[in-house]
Amino acid sequence: MANASPTDIYIALMGVTGVGKSAFISRCTSQTVVIGDGLQSCTSRVQTYSFAYSPSVTVHLVDTPGFDDTNRKDSDVLREISGWLSESYTHKVLLSGILYLHRISDMRMQGSGKMNLGLLHKLCGNGALKKVILVTTMWDREDPAVGEQRERELAATPEFWGFCMQHGSQIRRHYNNEQSALNIISLFVPQAASAAPETITLDIQRELTDEHKTLDQTGAGQILASAWASERAALQQELQEVREAMRSASEERDATMAQLLQEQQQEMNRVIDDLRQEQERLRVTVEQLHAERLKSTEEMLFQQRSINQSLSQDLERMRLVESDRQAEIERARNEQPTAEEQADWDSNFPWRGQTFEAPTRLSRAAARFQESERGRMAVNAGVAAGKVKARVTGESVNLHSGTRVGSN
Repeated sequence: MANASPTDIYIALMGVTGVGKSAFISRCTSQTVVIGDGLQSCTSRVQTYSFAYSPSVTVHLVDTPGFDDTNRKDSDVLREISGWLSESYTHKVLLSGILYLHRISDMRMQGSGKMNLGLLHKLCGNGALKKVILVTTMWDREDPAVGEQRERELAATPEFWGFCMQHGSQIRRHYNNEQSALNIISLFVPQAASAAPETITLDIQRELTDEHKTLDQTGAGQILASAWASERAALQQELQEVREAMRSASEERDATMAQLLQEQQQEMNRVIDDLRQEQERLRVTVEQLHAERLKSTEEMLFQQRSINQSLSQDLERMRLVESDRQAEIERARNEQPTAEEQADWDSNFPWRGQTFEAPTRLSRAAARFQESERGRMAVNAGVAAGKVKARVTGESVNLHSGTRVGSN
């Protein structure tokens, strides 16, 4: 990050899980990016993928986890994204823009989508929304006329994309191919080849780094805190109703119902406690976020070194196996009879012109035969009786009858 060229372009990708962020990156970079199935996120950390847009311009696509991540709490996702943004800001590496991806195949804006949009507003601030491109995806899964109607509705509704567009955001369509993706990227590339790209500073970067706020004091942190407060209030109301139902069940001596209500109460208390812990996890400074990222990076490097070591050991084992195989081939090649040995063989076995073959000096079967007393007598006598009509390739041969008698 610290070695970025002045012409490098950094673009962040945001959106809920399964909108096609990883697929978009694959189209641009020709790199293999693990793609989720729409239910499980494959992006748990902020990751950067780079490619040469032109000989003088390198584009870095910054993939971010969604706030509906199946494997991480929203507080952890905000810590991860905020940590990367504040660290890049400290190193004077600024974004040129943000792509916010949305499935046009979605029949309605889900709660997670609204949450992501609210956080996008607060992460960016009104001034940076002019560098946000609202990208619709999955056009191949929807009737074009229906998709166009949904796109108009998104643009016309202030709670959806209307607010962003009032502050300069644009809408673009991605048709899941390379040219479509690069056309969107081109919106951030300067016309002059050597010109530095325009950059933006996000509100979250100023709040954490310049104003020294803790994460829960930022606009994005307060969005999450407000959502958690509403959820806790609703749970507290339900919990009160469950307690009243438990008293009624106890009075009516309904032990089964009382047990079920008690289990429900325990689960609701657990969820309320989880929400409280999420709020606590946002009480972190930018220094703590950077230390957390450093530790996480070191752990990843350690894991990668372990993987590399294991791969090296596997490769060494494969090399040794191949070396043994080549040595065996070389030994077999060296065992081919010389011209003199072949001539000697021919003189001892004048019937070689029939079906007898001697591909090596001596097969193990023939060697065992010659070492026997019977074999020596047969060779010395010129094999007066019978003819050999067999291959000496691991089979015993009855020299008197000329028939095979089985494999050794």
